[in-house]
Parts: sequence; C-alpha cells; structure tokens
Amino acid sequence: MATFAPLEHQKAPTAVLAQIRQAILSGELKAGSQLREAHIAEEMGISRSPIREALSRLEEEGLVEKVAFKGAFVASVSPATIAEIAGIRTQLEPYAVSLTVPRLTDADWKSLQRILDQFQRAAAGHDQVVEIEKHLAFHRFFYEHSGNKTLLAMWQDWESKLRLFFIVDHEAFQNARDVAGVHEELMDIIKSGDHERIRDAFTHHVHDAPGTEAGDPLHPDHKPASVTRSA
Repeated sequence: MATFAPLEHQKAPTAVLAQIRQAILSGELKAGSQLREAHIAEEMGISRSPIREALSRLEEEGLVEKVAFKGAFVASVSPATIAEIAGIRTQLEPYAVSLTVPRLTDADWKSLQRILDQFQRAAAGHDQVVEIEKHLAFHRFFYEHSGNKTLLAMWQDWESKLRLFFIVDHEAFQNARDVAGVHEELMDIIKSGDHERIRDAFTHHVHDAPGTEAGDPLHPDHKPASVTRSA
C-alpha cells in the first residue's frame, strides 16, 4: 500500500482524489491493490467521508472497482481486451482522422498542438498523471471532432480501459519523452494528408500489449497479442 501524506481538512476533497489518482497512474498502486478507507484515512489524518467520495469519483473514471462485501480495488484490464481494442483502433482511428482533418479550423489545429505541448512538458517533468491524460486527449480529439457520434461513443467506452493500459505501456519506453515524441511524428503524418501513410502509421503507433505494435489485423500473417502472448 502506498503511503499517503497527511492533509489539511479544508483541502481534503480535492487533495484526497489527487493523491489516490497519482498513486494509481504512477504505478505505485498496482492493479488489484485493495484501497481500504480506514487505512487511507488514518495515513491522511482525515475522516473516511472524503475517502469514500474520492473512491466513487475514481470508480467513475474507471480507475477503481468496487466489489460487494469486499471493498474497493485498483481496477485492471485484461490483455485480451487491450488487444481487441487495439485491433479496432488501427482501423477506425485513421477513419476518425480522415473525417476530422477537413473540418478543422486554424484554432482547432492550435488546440491540438497545445495538447501536444502540454504532453511534452508533462513528459519532461515526469508528471505521469498529466502525461497519460494528454495522451488520451490527443487521440480523443479526433473522435470528438469527427462529427460521428458513434465513433465518439466507442472511444468513450474504451477510454477508461486505455487509461489503465497506458500506465504499463508508458513504462515500456526507455524515456518518457519518447512517448510524446512519437505523437509529434504522428501529428506530422496526419498533417501530410496522405491517407496511406496515416493508415500505416496507426498500425505502428497503436499498441496491443506494453511496448508492442498492434500491426495490421487485416494482414494475412497478423496474429493478435492475445494469441501470441500469454495473459
């Protein structure tokens, strides 16, 4: 169990949430770890009420799972689920990009670049919480701006699972800046407007296991991670 810092009572609601989220997204609290309200409250020097509130919020974010009669645990996502999502993303994300790019204004491009800049700063500052959120924000951008509600709904269904996956996937990179760097490269390819390059880029960019490129699921020699690697 992570050691949580004592808190001032007036700062408890937001600070409790931030501390637990940080511990999960940094990997300090591993998937499956139990989150005992009494233990956390004792370490933070506060009542259990803000702990309960924070855990409910984290459950909404997909970072915590509550099990009846057992308590709250750090959520987990199966390798098979990630491989399935990756296979779909390699096909649908280039489509989302193709729908989005013609719709973007100069202000939209600046907003997307701002996300990348924040991503780079978080990586340079080793702020994994912000880094993961900006990683998600970059990809979410294309679904949100595609004009296709079904695509956006699919992304929203995946996002909490991808947030958990990115915790371990980021660790597979030797340098945190490399994660942000590959998104800068992807941005350049997207700006080129070359649909074949964009489609090919996503087969390398999307991972179906930590540090492992998904590849093209439509290629006859392709084998999904759930088949080639054990859980």
